[in-house]
Amino acid sequence: MINKTLRFAEDNFSNIESQHLAWLKMALKSVLFLWFIGFFSQLAVITDLFTLDLANEDLFINIAVSILVIYMGYYGFRQAPVFLGVSMFTLAKQAESDQEVMMEKYHHSPLDEALVKQYAKLLEELMAEKKPYIDPELNLSKLAAELNLSTNQLSQVINQFYKKNFYEYINSYRIEAVKNRLANGDQKTTTLLGIALEAGFYSKATFNRFFKKYTGQTPSEYLKVQKT
Repeated sequence: MINKTLRFAEDNFSNIESQHLAWLKMALKSVLFLWFIGFFSQLAVITDLFTLDLANEDLFINIAVSILVIYMGYYGFRQAPVFLGVSMFTLAKQAESDQEVMMEKYHHSPLDEALVKQYAKLLEELMAEKKPYIDPELNLSKLAAELNLSTNQLSQVINQFYKKNFYEYINSYRIEAVKNRLANGDQKTTTLLGIALEAGFYSKATFNRFFKKYTGQTPSEYLKVQKT
């Protein structure tokens, strides 16, 4: 369910750091680990494999569970209200449904190949003129509204024409924006992180990851090559 929710986020948001659920994966693994400790300790006592102080074991598990609850509450509270009141279960079910019917939906879509190309051209013009990607909070709904398209139509254009999800598509523009500024020597007056943030990236980690993905080099390696 978590993986499906993450896929949904990548199809709808240009920055997913505040929506990232890796912390929840870790919490679920911790719960599973504690369950195994409790299970095997009880099994060991029942089978007389070794003597165990159950009071100390219970104390350990209670402390561990308390820490886990605090951890989940803290990171859960930090999550941006990205789901807008929609439960995670509902969102994950929607992501699953979207994935299963994508090909069928596009098959019956009013957007034929000619329209997809036409809207792709309009999208490219918008990206070049208004540069909406510099908005770190840009999402599929905002961009679709700029083009007077539905979110489904815009998603189809990006998926079919560019073979990318929304997250990848927007961040590819951000990388190009950074590369253009580096080519102009802007790093002499602005930090590399400052340039990345002004291009719409949400964090240094995301910028570094995407930069390496699209250029095959880290930002520092890229700059060294450009200087030679």
